[in-house]
Amino acid sequence: IQVEGGGETLIINSTFSNNQSGSLGTVSALGAGTILTITNCTLSGNIAGLGVGGNLVSGLSAEVNVNNTILANSTSDGTTPISDCFVQSAAVNFSSNVSNIVENGGQCGTPGTDYIQADPQLDSLGDNGGRSCYSAVPALMQVITHWQWIRIATRL
Repeated sequence: IQVEGGGETLIINSTFSNNQSGSLGTVSALGAGTILTITNCTLSGNIAGLGVGGNLVSGLSAEVNVNNTILANSTSDGTTPISDCFVQSAAVNFSSNVSNIVENGGQCGTPGTDYIQADPQLDSLGDNGGRSCYSAVPALMQVITHWQWIRIATRL
């Protein structure tokens, strides 16, 4: 998904998994006046052909807001790990209370301040008991912040 040319786009309660882009990340926001908000989403296992921002790219003065979201397991070719998030001349705003998980932030925000940097240990995308397919988190995976427990995967 590439959002550009101004305006506001919302992505809510969605999973993007096992997608391949010939260039930028699976979700990209580009250009002045472009605002993308991602809430309660999982972007995992995606491939970016240019080798940057496998899951999320923000550039050219765009604004991206990330809330209660997981970015993980990006690769450039299916096996070589790359940054899950890439920002160039733009802004990525993470929700407060460190309620996001980014496995490989690389060029996006500050671990511990903007997000938790950790491997969320996601299972494969599948029917895990909800109304739609999602990547389940093993039962023993727990993430603790200073303020709250964060439940990573929920039934929709």
